[in-house]
Amino acid sequence: MAIHEELAGERKLPLPFVERLLRNANGVHNKYNNIYLPIMDEYKEVAELRRLWSQKICKVNEERNAVAHRGEFRSKVKATEMMRHTSQALREILKLHDGGANIKAFEA
Repeated sequence: MAIHEELAGERKLPLPFVERLLRNANGVHNKYNNIYLPIMDEYKEVAELRRLWSQKICKVNEERNAVAHRGEFRSKVKATEMMRHTSQALREILKLHDGGANIKAFEA
């Protein structure tokens, strides 16, 4: 959503191009590190976004892949922790693109 808004909304790139780019960037890792961060490189928040990847998003993505692709299971405590990380990361990213959108935090 943030990539879509930046490319189609802010930079006025053609919508079919943006949608094809996002479809072809496989997985959260590729979308975030190979599209989103390079786009955001010119903004002062890029350091915070890199920190967000290493401290939250990467961990959530690893846990998600373990469950979705390897059939592993997680405890309710671990799943709740990952949902909190996801919620916080999404709120931080969307705040940059929606002028401080008021998105509720995850509550277990």
